[in-house]
Amino acid sequence: MMGEFKQEYRDGFIEACLHLVNRDYSALAKDFVTLGLIPPTSDKAAVTEALTGVFRDAVAKGVRNVSFGDLLGDLGFTMYKFKFQIPSYFSLVIRSLAVLEGIAIGINPEYKVLGSTYPWIARKVLTDSSPKLKASLRALLYKDGQFRIDRLESLLSESLRAKTERTLIENQNGGTDSKVVIKQILSLHWMIRVPLSEKFYLKNFLRVWLHLVLQLSIQ
Repeated sequence: MMGEFKQEYRDGFIEACLHLVNRDYSALAKDFVTLGLIPPTSDKAAVTEALTGVFRDAVAKGVRNVSFGDLLGDLGFTMYKFKFQIPSYFSLVIRSLAVLEGIAIGINPEYKVLGSTYPWIARKVLTDSSPKLKASLRALLYKDGQFRIDRLESLLSESLRAKTERTLIENQNGGTDSKVVIKQILSLHWMIRVPLSEKFYLKNFLRVWLHLVLQLSIQ
C-alpha cells in the first residue's frame, strides 16, 4: 500500500507526538484539528479533558514505555464520542505503525515504536528550519510567561539518542549531528526571545549546556 503524506501533515504528526510526550493535551487537541481528525468546531475544552483522561496514565510511564497499540485501544471510546474522522492518509500511517510495532515485538518484546522514534522527533524539532516547527518549539519551551528549561533538557537528552540520521546530517551539513544540535542550542535564546540578562535564565541555560557536553562526552 502506498499513499501521500503531505508536508503539513508530517509536521502536524511530529507536533502531535511532541505534545503527547510533553503532556500538553490542549495543544494536542489542536493538532487533531490540523490532522483532520476532528472538525474545527469541536469543543476543544471537552476534547482536551478527554485526551487527558486517555493518555495521562500511559505517558506517565515515560515515552520509552508507551505502547502505540495500547494508545489506539484507549482512544477508541473518545474517537466514538467526538465523532473522529479518519482520513485515508492517517489510516495508512496508523496501520503501518501498528504493524511495525507488532512485528518488532516478535523480535524484541520491549520494543515501543513511539519510544524508538521520539529521539528523531526531538532532534527534528531542535534542528529543523521549518517556521511551523520553530513556532511549535517556541510554544513548547516558553509557556505562560515561563521558560520551561526542563522541557529543553528532556528534548536534548532524547535527541542525543537519535543515531539513524547521523550520516545524512553529516553529509548535508559538513559536520556531525551533535554539532548541529549544539549550534541550534547556542542560537536557541534568540529564537525564544528570552533575555540572557536574566540570571535565572542564564543559570539554567548553562546547566542545560553542561548537561549536553556531558552527554556528548560519554557517547
